[in-house]
Amino acid sequence: MATLRTESPTNRALLSALALWAGAEQPALLLRLGHQRARQLLEMRRPLSAEEALEQLRTAHKAQMLPDLSRVHFTWLVRALKDESGAVQRIVAASQDEPLRSRLLNACHLDRNALKTDYAPKPFAMNAVLSLWTERLVGDIPPHAGDAPIVQAVTTLHPVSLCRLARLTGLCKLSRLDANLPSLRTRNRDRLAWFASQLAEPEDLRVLKVARHDRQLTQTSKQNSLEMLGVFTWSRLLAQVDDYRLRWALQHIPYPVVKRIRGLAAQPQSKVRAVIAWENQVFEVARRRFDLEIRGDRP
Repeated sequence: MATLRTESPTNRALLSALALWAGAEQPALLLRLGHQRARQLLEMRRPLSAEEALEQLRTAHKAQMLPDLSRVHFTWLVRALKDESGAVQRIVAASQDEPLRSRLLNACHLDRNALKTDYAPKPFAMNAVLSLWTERLVGDIPPHAGDAPIVQAVTTLHPVSLCRLARLTGLCKLSRLDANLPSLRTRNRDRLAWFASQLAEPEDLRVLKVARHDRQLTQTSKQNSLEMLGVFTWSRLLAQVDDYRLRWALQHIPYPVVKRIRGLAAQPQSKVRAVIAWENQVFEVARRRFDLEIRGDRP
């Protein structure tokens, strides 16, 4: 059975609700979920006062009521508006501050004159549009220490830094493959040697078979092969994240990339424990190198 996703909003809310209302009945109620899941949830429990449990539920509810648009990549906002009428697009764009207003106008092929109207819109219609246009987006609490490292990365790093981390992740995986790399730059060759010294050789032969297959697929891709090789690793790690938290995390990434991640995450390799364990190691070593380079301490 897969490892319980301990930091999921669902599990946190369930344990807070049980602490608040169930009291001594918690074990009996959890058993209705099955013995293994009940045991795992009971191991996660920590003492909570009624005030703490209620505050946790209130915080989660407030965060999840509406998405924080500052934590949503612009491409998701464009996707939310692309099939809407011009009237809806104008209302949404007019309600935003700059520079988001101008970016939405450009994305929807509207000019500023489109925001001018002959008469004021009905308040009811305005409220309905502004309440519903983000219905496909989700909100959640900010990143915290309990998040998986991949979630912390995609929800805290700038898109340029994420591309760099994806490239390093791909290089890290490449360091354990017998690959002919005549076009690799000197700096990347130095990185490759460092990764080879830090990343353990996988014991399970299936892992290298999957990694080689990833390499073959990225070599035929029109996109940057190193970044895409890293995205293969990311997709498998993200597939282990709770569905709601995953949706929230993915909103930080350009939507076209997310479509690729979802497709890769659905592959059978994302359910092989040995593959996931090694991909975790690959990402851990790549993130370590990334942090060293950011601090200027790279070897």
